[in-house]
Amino acid sequence: METPQVEMGGFKVNSPQVPNGGLRPTVSSSWNSQGTVERALRSIRIVIFTSKLNLLMPFGPASIILHFTTRRHGLVFLFSMLGIMPLAERLGYATEQLAVYTGPTVGGLLNATFGNATEMIIAIYALKNGMIRVVQQSLLGSILSNMLLVMGCAFFAGGIVHRNKDQVFSKLSTQVYC
Repeated sequence: METPQVEMGGFKVNSPQVPNGGLRPTVSSSWNSQGTVERALRSIRIVIFTSKLNLLMPFGPASIILHFTTRRHGLVFLFSMLGIMPLAERLGYATEQLAVYTGPTVGGLLNATFGNATEMIIAIYALKNGMIRVVQQSLLGSILSNMLLVMGCAFFAGGIVHRNKDQVFSKLSTQVYC
């Protein structure tokens, strides 16, 4: 039996009614279908198991347990640092995936906003606990990292790639990015 067609705006499209009089499944009702659940589980597996850095995930909860059970602050800091690494990497992965679907402008804004989320969380926590010096040093480290380390690595990589040539840089770009 043929699917009934309806004319919409000069185009003939299939009707949402199926031949037996019922309605075709909508997006919300198709979520419970087996194929969609399998796709969601496959996506979760990809997000969790694609990065080897995710092996460090258990260090996050372990640092919380260590904080309440021991007085070894150095060990708690080490475990916290190891536990936050995969979370920062996954946040970067998620913003990159969103950027693919939203386009370059919104994607760039998302990367700029969420790319520093770890620093922002630590800075807010430090400010709430009166650790102003930690926030100042964190900001200084971030600025020095962006200005000196990134630019120095760019110069170094440019020197390797263009070994026997002079490198030419735009003064305007230097003022904007540095």
